[in-house]
Amino acid sequence: EADIAIAEVEYEFSPLGKVVLTVDPILGDDKVYEGKYKVENGEITLTFEDDDADIYEGTFDFSEGEEDGEKYIKMGIVKYTLED
Repeated sequence: EADIAIAEVEYEFSPLGKVVLTVDPILGDDKVYEGKYKVENGEITLTFEDDDADIYEGTFDFSEGEEDGEKYIKMGIVKYTLED
């Protein structure tokens, strides 16, 4: 989960390569997109079934870690806090 300038964005990853993306914009209704992901060689590739999610698709640098006791993943330049 991460708060970016215009929306709160949350990814839910399943172990079988599926991802659910929820976008909660400042104005308007939440949007939920289903897709697939693949992680290899320090990169993550995201693809979504809905054309409206095209801006979230692509291949991004990927890393994970812990800072101040809080686990995170980083995709591209955005750091997402891991939630249980």
